[in-house]
Amino acid sequence: MAGFADETAGRIDDARRLAAVRTVYGRLRRGEREALAQCVWSGLDYAQAAQALGIPVGTARSRLSRARARLRELAAMTTRTASPPPPPPARSGGGCRARRC
Repeated sequence: MAGFADETAGRIDDARRLAAVRTVYGRLRRGEREALAQCVWSGLDYAQAAQALGIPVGTARSRLSRARARLRELAAMTTRTASPPPPPPARSGGGCRARRC
């Protein structure tokens, strides 16, 4: 049963990450989105992507680098703000009953 729970938790984490990527993808600049789409999703190398986009190879590399960095940054921010706050720490020694909360 533990394997099923771990697998389910992993899938939930993956779904959250994917949702964060989808959310922030639209926030990238057009050139960054294009470079990311060509290199990551279409599987082109830098030279092929540069040719497809009509830009120098160095520009394709820098756009892809910026896009990846921005995605990491925005996804981390989105994940942090979407997560519920952690529960308060547990109290020892009787908790609230001893103080009549």
